[in-house]
Amino acid sequence: MADPVAPHLQATLDNTLGAIEHSKVTLQRDIGQVSVEVSLLRADHQRLADRVQEAKTALAELTPAQQELRATVLQLTEHVQSLKRRQKTMCQQGHWHREDPHEWCG
Repeated sequence: MADPVAPHLQATLDNTLGAIEHSKVTLQRDIGQVSVEVSLLRADHQRLADRVQEAKTALAELTPAQQELRATVLQLTEHVQSLKRRQKTMCQQGHWHREDPHEWCG
């Protein structure tokens, strides 16, 4: 007499093995995608490293006058940003030129 549970167990085992095989295929695909992304990130990192080195080389080649000019430009840029923040704060607080409100808060 045949065991009535055996076909059910065989079907469960077959389903489980099928799910494991599907998971294996999915994982292999995902690993392949991650490998491609890692390669792309490495290439991006190398390009960035090259650009940083180029920038360092260019900075090292600046003459003292160019270095002084660069420092002045950076200071002026910071000062302009500070003035813009101050203007924004004053406008938010309701301070403006009485004759021409757009002079500060345009």
